[in-house]
Amino acid sequence: MEIGNEAPLLYMIRVRAFLPCSLLPVALFVLLAGCGARSSLLDSEPVSDPPIAEPPAPEFNCQVSNSARPMLASRLGSGIFYTYPDTSSAQVFTFNVPPEMYISRSDVIARGDRVAAFAYVRPLDAMSSTSPYVETVVLDMDGMPISHGQYNVDPPNWGADYQLVGNANGLFVFTMFEGDTGFGVVAAEADVYTFDDLYAARTDPDSQGNMVVWKVGSNSTGDLHFFNTQAKTFTPSEFLADNTYKDIASTPTFWGSGLLYLMGNPNRLIFEDAAGRHEISLNVDLLLPGWASAGYITSNGHAMFALGGANEVNARYLTTHFATGEFREFSLVVPSGFATPGGYWNAPSVDASGRALFPLYNNQLSQLHATADGQLWQPLGVPTALGDQQPSILERAATIVYDGSGPPEGAPSNAWVGQILGPGEGESALLIRAEPGAPNNPYGAEDELSGDGRCLAYFRNGSLTIVEIPGYNVTDLGLTTDLYEAEMAWIPVAQKAADN
Repeated sequence: MEIGNEAPLLYMIRVRAFLPCSLLPVALFVLLAGCGARSSLLDSEPVSDPPIAEPPAPEFNCQVSNSARPMLASRLGSGIFYTYPDTSSAQVFTFNVPPEMYISRSDVIARGDRVAAFAYVRPLDAMSSTSPYVETVVLDMDGMPISHGQYNVDPPNWGADYQLVGNANGLFVFTMFEGDTGFGVVAAEADVYTFDDLYAARTDPDSQGNMVVWKVGSNSTGDLHFFNTQAKTFTPSEFLADNTYKDIASTPTFWGSGLLYLMGNPNRLIFEDAAGRHEISLNVDLLLPGWASAGYITSNGHAMFALGGANEVNARYLTTHFATGEFREFSLVVPSGFATPGGYWNAPSVDASGRALFPLYNNQLSQLHATADGQLWQPLGVPTALGDQQPSILERAATIVYDGSGPPEGAPSNAWVGQILGPGEGESALLIRAEPGAPNNPYGAEDELSGDGRCLAYFRNGSLTIVEIPGYNVTDLGLTTDLYEAEMAWIPVAQKAADN
């Protein structure tokens, strides 16, 4: 059905998710009550080390209110903007960008009561003698700078990596390298220092200021170290250490401020942070050394590994949840008439309940599906036509933003349209991104979905737009930019003071 004029950006589609399993061409699997399936990870082994407690997830709120606390930060052009719960916006900071220069790279993040951003500013003329520089800033909730610096850099302009990370204690770390040039900034409120060690940030720092970094220039992406931002030291991780490399059974993924990976002899799941290793026994066959591939993204503590296989039929996957010690191994039994998109040697996306997310295809259509055991499948959203673009999946706390290879069923013709599916909604909404003749969206602007899945920021017809979940309430903020890139960050709600 169509939504009225008060919400013209989304069209609601009801998912047919409550038919008996025997009547569907694709078996539907609902974790809580679908077809007799159970929601927990089954047949898990006991924890052989005390579980690592997951920190409480921050909360976000994009409901309209009169709160004075900003809910969204965005970098548009040279400006940092705050958007407030009444949907008004204000520019609170301006990067120094002379007319003969431009912002080559930038990012903005929010942690606790702070917003941090950087801009890498270069001359428009590559032959110019003007030195490029990095500008960093940390802002409070009033938009006032807590720390601010501008640093001249002169890298060779190849092999680039730029990262901005932080924690809720007000600690932020910026790292960059190009070629053989490295530069970093550590800002802990007003205490700021720089370093030129060749390490690139890979995780947020923990509450003690420890974080994972990659040693730049190494011939292995697994050459990972722990950076102690207080002691200013870099300590090699035990992953791929000389005495254990032959037992490494997977690539690592990042969980919290540490590493998660598989090891053999005996088979186990390892979480390694700056304090050391913690492990869980696994009753799973592992191929050594290093055959399994870890997924890049975790959700609600769940991580996915592809264990290997010669083809899609015998490929095996492993879902893990280190904090509870649960895990599940499975292979895929794809419903008749469907096929997976290939890439069976890569770990699929995982959702907040530990289900794997796969687009399944037939000769005319594709549709996103979820499965916990590789046999029972739940279709998500609506089918999409086959097209040329690479499907993308963004998931936070069971909210999914999905762009298929082509337009979704029911989408307006000639428009660029995605889908959004909130947890427990029973409906998906078509997410119109660009319509014919409308202004262009910033080329490099990525969707920003809050960590609790309640708020989405994205560009529609060149204008920054937010969606509130549940309900799919849509607001055009009227913020635009003519530059190639823009960044957004949802600001968590204020934490309540602890009871005495």
